[in-house]
Amino acid sequence: SNLSTTLPPLMGCSSSAPAGPALRRGPSSRRRRGEGASPDGPGGGGSWDIPDSLAHLLPTDGEGGPLGRDEFRGRLLSSAGTQALALPGAGFSVRYAFASLRGYYPEALDKPNQDAVCAHAAFGGGGTAAADKGDSFLAGVFDGHGSTGAACAQFAMAALPASLLSDALFATMPELALRDASGSVNAALHRSGVDDSMSGTTALVAHLRGRRLYVANVGDSRAVLGTARGGAGAASSSKAAPVDAVAMSWDHTPFRKDEYERVLRAGARVLTLDQMEGLKDASGPCWTDEDTDSADPPRLWMPDALYPGTAFTRSIGDAAAERIGVIPDAEVRVRALTPADRLLILASDGVWEFMSNQEAVTFVAGRLADPQAAALELVVEAYRRWLANETRTDDITALVLAFDGIPSGGPDPFAVPSLGPDGEPDAAAAAVAAAAAAC
Repeated sequence: SNLSTTLPPLMGCSSSAPAGPALRRGPSSRRRRGEGASPDGPGGGGSWDIPDSLAHLLPTDGEGGPLGRDEFRGRLLSSAGTQALALPGAGFSVRYAFASLRGYYPEALDKPNQDAVCAHAAFGGGGTAAADKGDSFLAGVFDGHGSTGAACAQFAMAALPASLLSDALFATMPELALRDASGSVNAALHRSGVDDSMSGTTALVAHLRGRRLYVANVGDSRAVLGTARGGAGAASSSKAAPVDAVAMSWDHTPFRKDEYERVLRAGARVLTLDQMEGLKDASGPCWTDEDTDSADPPRLWMPDALYPGTAFTRSIGDAAAERIGVIPDAEVRVRALTPADRLLILASDGVWEFMSNQEAVTFVAGRLADPQAAALELVVEAYRRWLANETRTDDITALVLAFDGIPSGGPDPFAVPSLGPDGEPDAAAAAVAAAAAAC
């Protein structure tokens, strides 16, 4: 099934108000831009309601913080149940579902959900042998930010799969096609009617081709794999075996030393709000790590101006920030799945703000009988953790995939060449790709 076609056209209303002052303080300063843009107008954009059988998983009127159960339910979007996909050539199956909760902002109660999500079965049409046999799958999570963030996320959600399908290399070099697609989508967004000068989106995409998993990431949404501790033997002997988190993406923020140094070379000033306001020494980094300093993260500023204040170093959109090193380049990670691999979580940073990779994987692993319930409960748990720490919540989106019956050993009929250590195809891989593109 194709979840992106069964959803309402928008997962949030794209109407918005201009952003506020660049150094605006308050709870909304966490991780995102300094200006804390507050869209107005009606939010929501329609929804798939969750089934009554899962309603008991929602917070009650007494425990849902500022939202009653009906209000909470009205902010939810969900897949139309758990979807099942058989991959006959690869010898296993996938069950998947998502849930998305519109954020609660006391100063902007109608602020739309700026997250978007898609899932495409048999992705690629006739372009790949895997897709011909139904053994190909693509899913993505996009987290918009800024005054037109919802429109940016929706644009990328539609354009990135289309870009892959139009790339002749996708059939034979998916890793390279995934790496390049984000740049193509970024250029298309700049040419579109969406004002992305101070708005943009993350782009997190997982592509399953047979037993090979590709994850491409731009920004600070995150993909985490859950694999049985002890390997395939533990996975086959007991579904209750502890599950370890394996990061399939890395956040693009100035907390990363390589990203910090890259944007400095591009001309950015990288300072926290406390440094900008003279409360801390601005001569160098005053932060340690994201767990310790996420309330006042390092941000990117123009050399001589108080904008854009982004707490990320890569995105699709954000045309103004490109001048100081914010780029759309995706990092791609590839993994050959084994019987030990049980689940994959794709989620916006609303999930990860107060939850570690391991906590999320452990939480979901015990609920894999129904991925829709698992995704919903993960979103509810993230919501509770937000309100335990702040007076508002971000948009919270989680897509959960459960892997069933991944075979052990044997050749992967859909394996294709990977990129070399320098990120470029080696000579043999390039020759294969060139021959395929010429056919």
